[in-house]
Amino acid sequence: MNAFDSLLWTAIASLVVRIARSGDERLWLAADALVGIAILNKYAVIFWLSGLIIGLCLTPLSQSLRQRWFWFGCFLAAAMALPNFVWQWQYQFPFLQLMPKAWACR
Repeated sequence: MNAFDSLLWTAIASLVVRIARSGDERLWLAADALVGIAILNKYAVIFWLSGLIIGLCLTPLSQSLRQRWFWFGCFLAAAMALPNFVWQWQYQFPFLQLMPKAWACR
């Protein structure tokens, strides 16, 4: 178990709640910077983020998806995670090759 997962996921959720309450769209940059760090930390955050995006689409916060700060933050997170994904691609995704071994140990 990675100790930073819970911390990063909680920090991202806290920022999203703060955005919803204050309406300060610039906080998307901070939230998405944490998303970039969380992706580098562990890929499982992508599943959690999928649920978060679906939740955003179903609430009044969906207006944020039309704002530039949200998309600037998305590009920031992607830029942070891109070198890791490129490395994975170059080495035939060793992360995926190790997954069956990790499940066999349980």
